[in-house]
Amino acid sequence: MNQRSANLDDIKLLHHAGKLNEARQGYLSLLQTNPKDLDVLHLLGLLCAEEGQLEDARKYLQQACDLAPDNSAVRLHLANIFKATGNYDEAVKELQAMIAADETCAPAFNNLGTVYFARKNYAAAVQAFHAALDIRPDYIDAYYNLGLAQARLNDSEAAMLAYRAIIAITPEHAGAHFQLGSHLMKRRQFAEATKEFSHVSEEHPHHFESLANLAACCLGQGRIDQAAASYLRALELVPEDREILFNLGVIYMQQGYPHDAIKFYHRAVKSHPDFFDAHHNLAAVYLMRRDHDHALEHFREALRIEPNHEALRHTIRILTQDPELRASSPEYIKSLFDSYADYYDAHLRTHLHYRVPEKLYAVVASKVDLPAATLNILDLGCGTGLCGGLLKPHAAHLIGVDLSENMLAAADAKQIYNELIAADAVDYLTAHAGEFDLVMAGDVLVYFGELEELVNAAWSALKPSGYFAFNVEVGRDGDYTLTPSGRFAHHQTYLDSLARTQGFLLLAMEQDTIRSQQDGPVPGYLCLWQRPAVI
Repeated sequence: MNQRSANLDDIKLLHHAGKLNEARQGYLSLLQTNPKDLDVLHLLGLLCAEEGQLEDARKYLQQACDLAPDNSAVRLHLANIFKATGNYDEAVKELQAMIAADETCAPAFNNLGTVYFARKNYAAAVQAFHAALDIRPDYIDAYYNLGLAQARLNDSEAAMLAYRAIIAITPEHAGAHFQLGSHLMKRRQFAEATKEFSHVSEEHPHHFESLANLAACCLGQGRIDQAAASYLRALELVPEDREILFNLGVIYMQQGYPHDAIKFYHRAVKSHPDFFDAHHNLAAVYLMRRDHDHALEHFREALRIEPNHEALRHTIRILTQDPELRASSPEYIKSLFDSYADYYDAHLRTHLHYRVPEKLYAVVASKVDLPAATLNILDLGCGTGLCGGLLKPHAAHLIGVDLSENMLAAADAKQIYNELIAADAVDYLTAHAGEFDLVMAGDVLVYFGELEELVNAAWSALKPSGYFAFNVEVGRDGDYTLTPSGRFAHHQTYLDSLARTQGFLLLAMEQDTIRSQQDGPVPGYLCLWQRPAVI
């Protein structure tokens, strides 16, 4: 071995050991002796690229390429430098020249595909990767790049085929397992995705994204304990990741551990003070624990972040018992019931012992002849359809109206209604004058303080001799009062006065327990009014 080769081998050892400054000096020293040393120019170009000195890298690789135009390794590296500096035209030119010289150069096709990918020409990239694979059917990098390009073309099936091809060739390829798992997760194939992410996390226990995705897949399968375990492992790697902290808060709330939920939500807002969802959920947990001071603190922080959030503004007015509050805002009602829809029926029945639909229907049935399948009925504030199921046998046409689209979706699944409409109660009543034989409003008026506008609209929507059935909570002071729950309670004399002023006949006003709260049973009035046949 000559002295030059011995010196070069020593410098390459320094390079491979990461001692880049010493290696650079060694390469430059050799170039002083022989400025046209191809190997040294090539290696020095690669070292400059490692250091991010891309213009120096281009200079040395270009010199090497000029000395050896047929050296494919040098030309590939030069093309990569062109791509890295955004000089895509030169990169394409270099690679196409290589392909023209050697049509079997699979790396040139693969690299050309990566340039097209960088230019967001994903269809051309796919063609180039396929060309590389036609030459080398076991070309792992080309398969991987093909999967990425197919994903950008929204062809998930083709992308997954590419990743499965890699796994067939190299079963332990972590990147292919991860990408395949990601596609399966997006398709909600959680069990299959779990297998892929588990494979990666077993081989690479410090891969954060695999642990986070594994947790999400467990959640998708309802395996909450396993999800929490994976999130906690991920949190060890990235202790202040806001989504992980937030998701752990959600999980512990679902499991009935509000103290732990508060702990994780607090960590989330401490490291991310403008994290709206964490502040909002933290406030909700405190509200559930009846800690109104801390709930207000975090509702106000959430409103600071989203100052136009009307539902939040309304919640704060409820908690501060704002005496100027006259009704619940539509935004508040929609937000409340959109988030409530998934567990609305079970929560009402199991925890609140809610029987308003049955009791209100019983009041109507005791006073009104309800023939089968003949009436035009409006279920106002229909929610998930608890009243609608009782009214259906008497309806020729049954319409459900609610502000919450999530509640309407739950009602639609029960196949009770002829129509379901997302609309404000007063707006809908006003727009449908004289259409209904019966308007049923179960737990609707409790979200209004002043009732004049709604009562007037109900009158207009009824046919002569039509009926208006509703419930309210029993109020003790004034016309109405705002309760700590955010609903309104109404005094009997106020209701009587409204009916007389509007011209309704009072057929029934029965006092009964309408639900349970933490303080005990909530008394309410079950009311049935009739619009006279002739005024």
